[in-house]
Amino acid sequence: MPLPGVVGLAGYLGTLRAGRAVMQGTANRIWPGRPMLEPVVELGVAGRVVGEEMLYRPGWRGFSGCPGSVSHWRQWYRRMCVEHIPRRLGACSGWVALNMHGWQVLDPWILAEVAGLGRYGNRLVVEWTEDARDASYRRRMARYLVRLKAEYGFQLSVDDAGAGSDALERISLVNPDWVKVDGELFVRARWSRESRIAIRALIGVAVELGAKTVVEYVETAEDLDRARSFGAGYGQGWYWGAGAGGGGAETRIQEGGDSEVAAVSARSAGGRGGVSLGDAA
Repeated sequence: MPLPGVVGLAGYLGTLRAGRAVMQGTANRIWPGRPMLEPVVELGVAGRVVGEEMLYRPGWRGFSGCPGSVSHWRQWYRRMCVEHIPRRLGACSGWVALNMHGWQVLDPWILAEVAGLGRYGNRLVVEWTEDARDASYRRRMARYLVRLKAEYGFQLSVDDAGAGSDALERISLVNPDWVKVDGELFVRARWSRESRIAIRALIGVAVELGAKTVVEYVETAEDLDRARSFGAGYGQGWYWGAGAGGGGAETRIQEGGDSEVAAVSARSAGGRGGVSLGDAA
């Protein structure tokens, strides 16, 4: 390649690297985001709110990503465990759940932050999210999760059941208190007979083991009826509020106290306030 072409290419690549660095720097400044709470609601007539899942939401509408590095995730868990979760548990009477992906369970800094909430016992639910790694890796994760329950009394939840290939294995490894049916699987059950069969099977296994079951992505009255027909005991989703972007249930519960939780509970008993789905944990 002629020298001018080489110089031009080098300049072009340098510009790309510089642009990427600027974008990453911007993302690093806005990544901390904020915690949002989504209620878990009993599917009986009363529609009682039993707990809330704390979700990550970006601090800037133009940035939809999660923390982009291990250090950022450690900072996020520290904020949750030192500030946000204790504040919420002090203001409500139910439990609060937080998600932990596989590597986060095995990270000593993150694990120590979660263990620091031991004083709350079973008012903290640790949700183990779906992980595609091999079985030996999942068994390592399971040992740490079982220790958290044994030493601190935390409840355990198998999250994203039906999203991958390991849900039944994770259930068998930790004997969870809760099993959450993956929201996308539940959405597919609107038209897919196979998805409906899979959900009934997952709920059947959970019930046989004594675990409570939650169906995610409940958006409409029809979804609510469908979740009940599967035998699920609890639901989570936008049927009970409009979500973060629309100033719905998540935002109001974060800003309010038990009075706001009661308002959501009342709506679940008699309202039809569902909107379109857009949950991300």
